[in-house]
Amino acid sequence: MHKLLMATALAVSIPAVAQADPIIVNPGFESGNIGFTSGYTFQSNLAPPGTYFVDSGSLSHNSSNWTQNVTAHSGSNFMIVNGDMTAGVTVYDQNNIAVLPNTQYFFEAWVTALYPVSPAILQFSINGTPINAPLTISSNVGVWQELFVPWFSGSATLADISLLNANTAFSGNDFGLDDLALSTISPIPEPLTLSIFGAGLAGVAGIAALRRRKKTD
Repeated sequence: MHKLLMATALAVSIPAVAQADPIIVNPGFESGNIGFTSGYTFQSNLAPPGTYFVDSGSLSHNSSNWTQNVTAHSGSNFMIVNGDMTAGVTVYDQNNIAVLPNTQYFFEAWVTALYPVSPAILQFSINGTPINAPLTISSNVGVWQELFVPWFSGSATLADISLLNANTAFSGNDFGLDDLALSTISPIPEPLTLSIFGAGLAGVAGIAALRRRKKTD
């Protein structure tokens, strides 16, 4: 009995080892509203702006405005979001994900518009630092698209991943999130993703060029 207790205590005390492909807790929201935090309010009727819910379909949560019942990208559930009118509010956040240092990762999420007007403008962030120029999602309701941004871990051994919405419009600005991942495996982008991702990289390049010009002025 004594040896069994010693073995159990030793197993509990060993810290988690960073993985090349860390597992995000509840990445597809199949377990409901757990494993992540949000600056938005969890509320079934999705009113006012700045609210979200986790469910299998969107229509019952705003049937007066949404005419199409959007369902999950995969599995049963997804995160249904009514964009906030205040900039900088975190839509999705998951902390303390073990990562390997000096490793190339890809932070990705599947997204869709729930209403065609004023689609979301998503900003990926890791450890409090934005890692892309904001990406405007497609206005095609119910068409899931994969967005991803590369991130090099450098000296980091933990990653706090966040998604923010830069769109502050009251009308529209409704979207779904599903199947988030932080992985060393490079996603294979579809044509729509390529065009959006390319626009985002162009924005990042423009910011970098502007910073270089300021340094030389």
